[in-house]
Amino acid sequence: MSEDLLEAASIDGANGWSIFRRIILPLLRPTSLFVIVVLIINSLQAFDQIYVLTRGGPAYATDTLLMYVYEEAFRFWDFGYSAAMSFVLFILIMLITIFQIRFFRSDAES
Repeated sequence: MSEDLLEAASIDGANGWSIFRRIILPLLRPTSLFVIVVLIINSLQAFDQIYVLTRGGPAYATDTLLMYVYEEAFRFWDFGYSAAMSFVLFILIMLITIFQIRFFRSDAES
């Protein structure tokens, strides 16, 4: 971030909150979008930590969609159903990502 923007804002009489809200946050918007999208994708694809620690937990308390896909494929040998659920997970991740990108863009335009 350029110090010129902060200096110009302070010369124009902006206080600390105004500088943060009107200059710093909009400049952080692309980075924030990337981080949020990656974190949500990563949380929807959580498998290895849950499998190693709890294998779904007591009474399936820590099951995720990916754990269910794995069980259907390699415990019950139903690869077709597992592939269909994987495709649904892909569509879900894609829709959430598109929604987040549109939400961040509409914030920037207003």
